[in-house]
Amino acid sequence: MNDNTLKLTLLQEAVKLVPFDGWSADTVKKAAASAGLNPAYAQMMFIGGVDELVDLFFINQDELLKQEIAKLPLSDMRVRDRIAEGIWLRLKVNEPHKLLIKKTLPYLAMPWRWPLKTKILWRCVDLIWYEAGKDSSVDYNYYTKRTLLAGVFSTSLMYWLSDNSAEYKDTKSFIARRIDDILQVAKVVSGRK
Repeated sequence: MNDNTLKLTLLQEAVKLVPFDGWSADTVKKAAASAGLNPAYAQMMFIGGVDELVDLFFINQDELLKQEIAKLPLSDMRVRDRIAEGIWLRLKVNEPHKLLIKKTLPYLAMPWRWPLKTKILWRCVDLIWYEAGKDSSVDYNYYTKRTLLAGVFSTSLMYWLSDNSAEYKDTKSFIARRIDDILQVAKVVSGRK
């Protein structure tokens, strides 16, 4: 097996443990033992430590999101609907890992993990914008769109984590309202009514 395959194997084992044990060096050791890997070698595979393993988890979630977005009839959808669906699909691919996400948020909330948290969030919203509209802007709009979407995504994630409605209909409504709010702000800023 190559290093990438071993990393994914270790991640699969860690994902089973994190909902109970959280993200830690001990979790990596336990995951290595479960995967039949030498714990010292497992630690060497992730030079960046546990943070690198956390990042790999979200990279994989982003890949799943790409696959889900590819199934959408994007040409038949308004941009706002593409974005709303992109947010929803990201939450949907997280569904099997809801407890893991709950354990990960406090881990990422530590001040020294701000760069990691920002990288994970930015990569996600950039992916949603790009895949939903093939947005290739390079001016201030690039940053504005993604910054606004980061706020919508973050609040939607928090709402989704505590939503018990059937098929998450309340979360879907929340996402739609947040996008409406952003569009209203955009109209005011541009001077339109």
